[in-house]
Amino acid sequence: MTEALASTLTVDRPGYGLLAQAIGHDVPVLLIHHALGTFAGYSDPHLGNVAEWIVARGCRVVGFDLAGHGASGGREFFPDACLERSVADAQAVLDALEIPSAAVVGIGFGGLVALNLAAGAPRRVSCVLVDSLPGIHEALGPEPWPGLNEMGPRAGAAFGEAYRDYFAGLAAQPGYPFLAGRPHCPGLLVAPGEADGPAAIALHEVARRAPAMAVAMVPGSAPPACWSAPRAFLQEAERFLAAYA
Repeated sequence: MTEALASTLTVDRPGYGLLAQAIGHDVPVLLIHHALGTFAGYSDPHLGNVAEWIVARGCRVVGFDLAGHGASGGREFFPDACLERSVADAQAVLDALEIPSAAVVGIGFGGLVALNLAAGAPRRVSCVLVDSLPGIHEALGPEPWPGLNEMGPRAGAAFGEAYRDYFAGLAAQPGYPFLAGRPHCPGLLVAPGEADGPAAIALHEVARRAPAMAVAMVPGSAPPACWSAPRAFLQEAERFLAAYA
């Protein structure tokens, strides 16, 4: 961790608490982790530390463990209405830290949370960046991603199976049509793969439905891009956040 100001708090939610953390200062960026992961996976110096890189660019990174993940409670609630609940939890974290509006970075399932937060609470989101939106193409499959299931046995097989069952329902809607026409803030969909490959074509189909969405493919081997192609991902993120955050 750098010398940047850091704070940790528990945000009370109906029936459970969320472990939240803020690192750094200045421009607020809400970072939402992938399903079956934790915020520590993006704020630990030994795990790539995407949060640290964003802090070094003059931002205040805010993150939390999704309900049922890491040190947050609510595991027994997963996955009923998990997307809607996660969006409400993200707003509660921003409220607890008195952040009226933030740029939002979401990875995997966290990207779905980010897009729905931007669509449903546009005043809270200045821009949204999504890494490896799951289910658009088999190359961007849903979590757990190989090597990135930090929860391991603690989650229990039923927890992972419940997520996969939930996700199957979302993936049955090709291209996530519920995102059509929103969000209206600037957005960037980043994913590993070839610029003219099938995953890129599928992401461009999603982007065309949104008023201000763009796509950036980076030369990674597997999702998420911030792990398989960190340098390329961070270059895209830096350009995007500098322009819109």
